[in-house]
Amino acid sequence: MPPREPSLADSACVPSIRFRLSSMPSCRGAVGAAARMSCILLALACAGRQAFAQAQCVEYADYLHWAAGVGSEPRATTMAASGSLTFFLDEDGMLHVVDVSQLGSPKIIGEVLVPGYPKQIALSGGFAYVAGTNGLQIVDVSDPGNPKNVGRVATPSFATGVAVQGAYAYVADGYSGLLVIDVSDPSNGRIVGSARNWLNVYAVAVGGSYAYVLVGLAGFHVVDVADPLNPRFVGSAEWQGGPGAIAASGGFVYVADVSGLNVVDVSDPLTPRRVRRLGTTRGFEDVAISGSFAYLVDRNAISIVDIADPVNALLVGRLGLPGVPDRVAVSGGVACVGDWARGGLHVVEIGRRITSDISGETATTGDAWALAVSDSRVFAAVDTSGLEIIDVTDPRNPNRLGVVDTPGLARGVALSQTFAFVADGPGGLQIVDAADPRHPEVVGAVGTPGSAEAVAVQGGHAYIADGVAGLQVVDVSDLQRPEIVANVDTPDSAVAVVVSGRYAYLVNYLSGLRVIDIADPRRSSIVGALDTPGVDHSVAVSCSHLYLAGYPFKVVDIADPRDPRIVATLGIPDWGSGLALSGTHAYLADGFFGVQVIDVADPRAPRLVGGRDTPGYAVDVVCEGVSVYVADHSAGLQVLPAQCVDPLVTPLSALEAHPQENDILVQWGAMPWFFESFYVERAERGVSSEYIRLNPSDPVSGTGPWRFVDTDVHPGRSYSYRVSGVACLGEQMSIGPAVVSTRPIPRAALRAVTPNPAPGAVRIEFELPVRTWVGIGIYDVSGRFVAKVFDGWQDDGVHSAVWDGLDSDGRRAASGRYFARMRTPQGVAGHATIVLAR
Repeated sequence: MPPREPSLADSACVPSIRFRLSSMPSCRGAVGAAARMSCILLALACAGRQAFAQAQCVEYADYLHWAAGVGSEPRATTMAASGSLTFFLDEDGMLHVVDVSQLGSPKIIGEVLVPGYPKQIALSGGFAYVAGTNGLQIVDVSDPGNPKNVGRVATPSFATGVAVQGAYAYVADGYSGLLVIDVSDPSNGRIVGSARNWLNVYAVAVGGSYAYVLVGLAGFHVVDVADPLNPRFVGSAEWQGGPGAIAASGGFVYVADVSGLNVVDVSDPLTPRRVRRLGTTRGFEDVAISGSFAYLVDRNAISIVDIADPVNALLVGRLGLPGVPDRVAVSGGVACVGDWARGGLHVVEIGRRITSDISGETATTGDAWALAVSDSRVFAAVDTSGLEIIDVTDPRNPNRLGVVDTPGLARGVALSQTFAFVADGPGGLQIVDAADPRHPEVVGAVGTPGSAEAVAVQGGHAYIADGVAGLQVVDVSDLQRPEIVANVDTPDSAVAVVVSGRYAYLVNYLSGLRVIDIADPRRSSIVGALDTPGVDHSVAVSCSHLYLAGYPFKVVDIADPRDPRIVATLGIPDWGSGLALSGTHAYLADGFFGVQVIDVADPRAPRLVGGRDTPGYAVDVVCEGVSVYVADHSAGLQVLPAQCVDPLVTPLSALEAHPQENDILVQWGAMPWFFESFYVERAERGVSSEYIRLNPSDPVSGTGPWRFVDTDVHPGRSYSYRVSGVACLGEQMSIGPAVVSTRPIPRAALRAVTPNPAPGAVRIEFELPVRTWVGIGIYDVSGRFVAKVFDGWQDDGVHSAVWDGLDSDGRRAASGRYFARMRTPQGVAGHATIVLAR
């Protein structure tokens, strides 16, 4: 008998829920010098709202963005790519083989030292050909994890460029000109031809039966290599350029040099013509061609040019990169860029090759340092100008409402009800009444011993990261007379703070994290510490995890606040200075590189989704609804679309209820970092009753799997269950119902046939008291066998099988009356009449 069919679990849909935090914004981040209490945006599954959000949000992964970096102490000198592998050489001659199949975590999988100083690498047929001071070095890379030097061809001069086509390598060898090397036997290569014009040849590309070489400062020359043994110069194109890079594709040659990108038509090799120049102030260092796009680097950024129409080549994308990018290689949807300053390479996702739009922007009255958002209003701490209130009801057109000057340097801001609390640098804490946003006014202030850099507010107290003075705890129950009631000294300068429950988490510039027990604010004391690598600028907290913005981005497990531990780190382009959480994503203000979006659905494995550069220096970020607001320093307020929410990623899911011998097992799935506890609720079906909470004083907690056993059930009854999850900030999300019956099954039997009469397929429902073999067949009125519906082992319970209305030969059964017969090892267990009405 065949094995039994797998059962199908009932699925449940998370209901549409809208959440609101009383007098607080729906999404807040603890950001940079303005670290604040973070929140969790729970409305991930609101169907109507989601449709609205999906129309305005952005899938950042689809756009041009920095994805990861791979370190190498000496700087990269040349690189090439093939498939999911990138090969780059550093100035020490080490060839690194990098697997970039996992964009967020590229890995060096093989290395070999190549003699000489490398200048150019080309790939062909499982071999890497390296031009350098050692001539042409040939490396077997057929096993990428174990590359091996297999051959060398000495050259008269200094080999600076190489291209490979068929059995020949074409080497640019300085004043020795262009060399043709037979590499049909890579371990025994030999020079078989040369072309010399007494100019310094330093780069080469090959297309068809021609080689194109860059020479001195006078453009490039065309070499006929139809006979590789007798190459000869046949044409040239000249302009005021300089050392650069060259690539050939589809009857055109692309030269990147100090003058920009030069596009040369070589359809007539004897008279090549420059047909397009894209000039830049800095020129380009390198060029790679992939499909209908050219990829160029210029020591600041990668630029992407659409060359589908080479005569009208058009710049379509540009992305600033860390360090000094000066080499590029492209394969598939990935560009790898060598870093002349830092060493190693940067991996760039080039899926759509363009950058996402900025939704809106507005200048601020000074340098924007920190933000808070509530009720479609952004509160900006603006350096020497104080607090600025901006209306973002229409995020595309932010509108300044009011400004209030503060005596110091506004560095941070937090909100509570209609009041804004400003960390004002040397001006201490300033309390602003913003009930009338067009006329905000300072109603209270208190000086602090240090420099107030950030502030968080909870339960009648403000907590200030006060520079070298550590943490200041201020009683703000009387807003007009705030009073410092406690001070907690820290090892160096406190720059950020977030408060959650009975703990304040304080970030120190050099000495990492301090956990402070504030159960009694007047007796606040350090109870936990974590010295973190690098420098941190911002902090946000969500349930049992804490996130630090700096370099690198860090995730800290605070399930035990007295023993915080780093559980994950993630490389980012710059130094993170601001941070906000929204659902399963973190938004990171990343200095010169704008905003980075990080997927933290699994906090122990954060993943960079994508990002967007901003015109200034991003120091802070907050989010509300489908908009992300960026404090972009001198560029003021920038508004970006939020990352789209994946409808398949839900915090609460997979609710099931199963009858057991004397009870019912309820189980569900959830994001463990999203919820603090769960309550199980039950209603009795068929009875006019409300859901009752079964565990009001004993919520289910922990990290899963989550389950609850209901022992207060009775045979012969049906129950409906739902589960309510309580998130870190007290909000709730429910899932359900899951319906289950405890009705005892006295014997095997057929229960029902639906629909009946039927135009075609019918569902046959049956029940079993124990696990057993079951056979169900269809017979006509004369007792002749028509079709087999089910034949196999099945568990106890209620099940169903489908007759598709076909006979055993696959023909449609005629209209009329049929009988379903069910058998078990004990004999015939039941009959049912079926009427087919075609």
